[in-house]
Amino acid sequence: MDLNSPHNPAHEEASVSLKIILLIFAVVVIIALGYLVVVQNGASDVTDNGSSVILKKKTATANWKTYTNTPEGFSIKYPPEFCAEDDVANYTLNLITVDTDSVCRGEQSSLSLSWYLVGTKSLSEFSDQISKDLSDPLYQIDKSRITRTETTIDGQKAITIFIVAGIDSIDESSTVVVKNGRGIVINSSSSSITNTDRDNIISTFKFTN
Repeated sequence: MDLNSPHNPAHEEASVSLKIILLIFAVVVIIALGYLVVVQNGASDVTDNGSSVILKKKTATANWKTYTNTPEGFSIKYPPEFCAEDDVANYTLNLITVDTDSVCRGEQSSLSLSWYLVGTKSLSEFSDQISKDLSDPLYQIDKSRITRTETTIDGQKAITIFIVAGIDSIDESSTVVVKNGRGIVINSSSSSITNTDRDNIISTFKFTN
């Protein structure tokens, strides 16, 4: 008497098919898990890089001085090698490099901040006006040298108007921000301030009311 099970081709085919399906499923799961790991690591890198930039700025400005204009509702920090000249009559704050004897040179402002009452003007309208003023023939600035980029200051949308240096001029920039009917324009030129100091100073601007 033969005790072995009878040969069943259909059963064997079903078993092989099941194994193939399980193998394909395992491969798909492995690929999916690998993809998730890569995506999470990439997101982590972006977050770490962003946090690193913010941390570096905070560290760089930790020992800076602070200028506060309570009536106009804003404050800004600046390096210890600068001094602040508050020209309230002309609605302007000048940040000037301090001489070796700790006296403001007063010859050329490294960075100036001006404030305006713009009423109901939007950021776009206000920045358009700044661009139009810069395009005035009086300033002899070719329109092709003027570029605009969007940025953020103290959580508010801002626009930086950059003027590329000409034959007899230097790179200049104006960063514009508007809040509660007040317009702020921060001007700088590359001859008297480094791009890093300029960006770090602008990053410390805060609306106080």
